[in-house]
Amino acid sequence: MSLQEQLTRTISAHAQAADEPAHDLAAAVRRGRGLRRRRRSAVVAAAGLTSMVVLGAAAVALNQSSQPVGPGSETYVPVGQLDYSAGLRAFASPDENGRLWLGGRSFAKRDMGYLDTDATATPYGMVFFDHESRARLLTQEGTFQTLAPTPPRHGGLRLSAKADARLPLVAFTQPSAAGVAVVLYDLRSGHAVDTLPVPCSGTGCKDVRVDGLDRGLVFVRTPGGTFVWDQKAAGERAWSMLGTGAFRVADVRNGRVLWSGSAPSPSPDSPVARWHFAHGQIDAELSFDGRHVLYWSSKLKPVDKAGQAIRLKVKDAAWFTFDTDGSVLAATTGSDQESTVYDCQIPSGACERIGSVSTESGDPMFIGNDM
Repeated sequence: MSLQEQLTRTISAHAQAADEPAHDLAAAVRRGRGLRRRRRSAVVAAAGLTSMVVLGAAAVALNQSSQPVGPGSETYVPVGQLDYSAGLRAFASPDENGRLWLGGRSFAKRDMGYLDTDATATPYGMVFFDHESRARLLTQEGTFQTLAPTPPRHGGLRLSAKADARLPLVAFTQPSAAGVAVVLYDLRSGHAVDTLPVPCSGTGCKDVRVDGLDRGLVFVRTPGGTFVWDQKAAGERAWSMLGTGAFRVADVRNGRVLWSGSAPSPSPDSPVARWHFAHGQIDAELSFDGRHVLYWSSKLKPVDKAGQAIRLKVKDAAWFTFDTDGSVLAATTGSDQESTVYDCQIPSGACERIGSVSTESGDPMFIGNDM
């Protein structure tokens, strides 16, 4: 039996047997806040993309990788050199006419409409999806690379991506003839490592998501449950069940899985059978060493009871996320409709002010890794 036939049968069987997930009202409220941010960003994105098309002809002469491909493709104008050495430090104002910060520089948000909270921050740049569902990378040089060819169809899917904290890898979904393809991409070499077809149809394809990537293993959610894809394994061992029903992967780092909902159930021969598992909230994040949990607080709690908490030395902070270098970005509640953003080191907790954004329209946004 081929891997694709195995995937089809396994996903179908588990989808039919899966129980309806339990509802978490508190988590739904938090996700609703994030959706409102993304909806505001989408309005800005439409205006930003319109301005880019107007400027497209000039951009073609500047950068070959920014050329449009096919009718109706937008052209991405090179933004100039960025500095990713201290992490991407990507954050933005929720205001339509606000500012966006990336790589030590500030931009008018309307000019960067293709970047929002659905993008994925990696040490090599920001991964995002264009209007044709292709994965793109905004590099440190300020240019754009296309990570995948134009898919055969691109309607109705919720595309997703996750980056490995230690390896130069990113995994992302793309529409495919079979339903959805999961692509594992090496950002250092600039080539796809492997592609996994995940058969699905109709609305079921919306439930195929990349929920985590660690040590080269990709955690893929499907209508039938969450699986681990090990592209180095052969045959049936390349695709193994991790959990079903309400089970969700919140984060994976350094051989630890932070999960929510139903308990995981990896098989004894699963590539993650000997990993450490910790229960947590769906919108929590793990530190890159997997030892601490970041969850809406300046206090990072240890996963192990014997561990010590890490306290960030910042006042009035209400929004947090991990940056691509493992530090924590923290934004304050602010005053006079302005939020100050800090970059806090782990484990010292020392924080450096890196900018501020206006917040007349809502909460500050962390681009590429919004909780």
